[in-house]
Amino acid sequence: MPSSQAPHYAWASGHVLLLLCTAFWLPSSLRHPFSTPSTAYSYRLAYLGALASYGIVCFKALGTPAANLAFLKRAMADENCQYFLLALFWLLTKPISLSLVPYAIFSTFHVLTFVRTTVLPKLAPPKPPAREGDRQAKDTPLQRQLHQLVKAQYDPAMNVCAWAELVILVRTIVGVFLFWNGFVAPIAFAHFLRLRFYYSVFSRNAIKAADGHIQGYVSGTPAAKSGYEKFKEVLTRWSGTVLVPAGAGAGAAAEPGPAPRR
Repeated sequence: MPSSQAPHYAWASGHVLLLLCTAFWLPSSLRHPFSTPSTAYSYRLAYLGALASYGIVCFKALGTPAANLAFLKRAMADENCQYFLLALFWLLTKPISLSLVPYAIFSTFHVLTFVRTTVLPKLAPPKPPAREGDRQAKDTPLQRQLHQLVKAQYDPAMNVCAWAELVILVRTIVGVFLFWNGFVAPIAFAHFLRLRFYYSVFSRNAIKAADGHIQGYVSGTPAAKSGYEKFKEVLTRWSGTVLVPAGAGAGAAAEPGPAPRR
């Protein structure tokens, strides 16, 4: 394997490791939802795989880390860097099994793409043209099927991830009161969602929809409605933006970034 391809294979290996460890960890966590092993080897190994994969992409996109404000701003605006830092946080804190779900979904798409673009061409190279002068087929039928699968399911899967991240936030908040996790977890994850609101149209749409559902539930109770409005006001001051952008002008001012490079 050429040395130039080593980072690509290491990136894919990290995603495969994350998927395998998640497949091993999640079923056991569902069987014992109220007890978490102190070691949690497969959980932490999954996040080591995530750190390897996202770290490679971040280094390729941002270059060598620099101790200055300009690099920090670039890093915080990069979606892969956001997920790298979040993976590091989950690795170092008490396990929250649900947190693996978005990463596993992202890795599924990456592994399928890696199989289509790298593995299959080596295992089954395209057949040469039957006649001289004919164009050689670029992809095999299986490669085309995988491409169509990824293309068709990408947006729905990203919507699932966005909603899963909102559920994770609720889980971390509830976990504080039930002593399942520390108080830092919901604060850190809320800041992560704040970044996702700016940079991901999927997260923004999920937050808008959740806000609409909550307003529908509390609209018939004046006290609940007032409390929710005050909560939104506090959240707005903390985040530096409105919870739901008003009108097309606000949306244009905060144009969503490109689809996450996951």
